[in-house]
Amino acid sequence: MKDINNTTITGRLASNIELKRTPNGTAYTEFRVAVNDRVKGEDGSYADRPNFVPVKVWQGQAEACAKSLVKGQAVTVTGRLRQESWGTEDERRSRLYVVAEHVVFGTKPKGTGDPEPVEATASE
Repeated sequence: MKDINNTTITGRLASNIELKRTPNGTAYTEFRVAVNDRVKGEDGSYADRPNFVPVKVWQGQAEACAKSLVKGQAVTVTGRLRQESWGTEDERRSRLYVVAEHVVFGTKPKGTGDPEPVEATASE
């Protein structure tokens, strides 16, 4: 039931992307998307609180992301949530991240060029 595990995140790229390869040569990249949460302070004013959502992208889509995305660029990622865990029985750690199935490249920050938005879709 692939359609039950579906999420969409829209925000800005938190850092530049580095393309990596698995030992068997499969391309992948990992990056974080910054999304803001508006919170009301004790004085009644609102402030943005950043949240950073980790994303993992595979194969040709990863290559397109690494080639085109830059820090601060708007991006929309649609995919599925996955949890990984590691550590010993006494000290378990885990993280939840998005495995991208579809990435839309939005506007770039000022001064880096601003081409038309582009889409990259998973080749699964």
